[in-house]
Amino acid sequence: MNKPPLLAFVLLCAFCAHSQTTLLNVANGTTLRISENTTFRVGDLTLRPSQDIVLSNTSLVQSSTPLPLASNDQSIAKVFTFSEPQVGFRGLLRMDYQDDELNAVPEEELHIATLARTDDTDWNIDMNSLRNSAEKWVSCTLSEATTLGQITMGTDYLSVQLPEGVTEIRFYPNPTKGVLLVVTKTPTYKRIYDTQGLLYLESSDRTLNLQGFPSGTYLLETTEIDSQKRHYFKVIKL
Repeated sequence: MNKPPLLAFVLLCAFCAHSQTTLLNVANGTTLRISENTTFRVGDLTLRPSQDIVLSNTSLVQSSTPLPLASNDQSIAKVFTFSEPQVGFRGLLRMDYQDDELNAVPEEELHIATLARTDDTDWNIDMNSLRNSAEKWVSCTLSEATTLGQITMGTDYLSVQLPEGVTEIRFYPNPTKGVLLVVTKTPTYKRIYDTQGLLYLESSDRTLNLQGFPSGTYLLETTEIDSQKRHYFKVIKL
């Protein structure tokens, strides 16, 4: 009599319904081992763990329904969900995408986002994600053990509610460990002050480097170059 295989899983589309596609099914009582530094691709999701991982009793489903992220902005129209969250993943994650899946999210602001459980709301958005807009993929390397419940892409910025007629300004991440990205609709000059009014940084670039700043609260001053209008916002440096 032949013994049942230890590894039983189904790759690529087992069923499609309600904008969902089952990409992977690891049946109850079976396992799928992905060895250290082995590239494992299923659909448009790639995993390359930095140490062996074992998937068990889970399925991986792809959905085209965007999800709200921590900033209340929606993700792209591609979300991967493990039916049973996979604990302790370290290594590379990569997502491929198409233009019609962006859901109005600018390509230059795409970041990998992971959620431990579907009933959670605390998204982990990787601000060091690498983007290749020509080949349509985004990747990140998770150095800390991460539970993979859901995986998608989106932005992580603070949308500032300004009075009518004032240019929209978005900056993220806030709090920040170092790099602050300031996105505006018109050319803008930026200055960073501490709470005592000491000028720490001034730049017309949209990427501001606060890496060497002491932890604490700072004031971001933005000046619209054309109109010279100024606006002020609080920034937290971790």
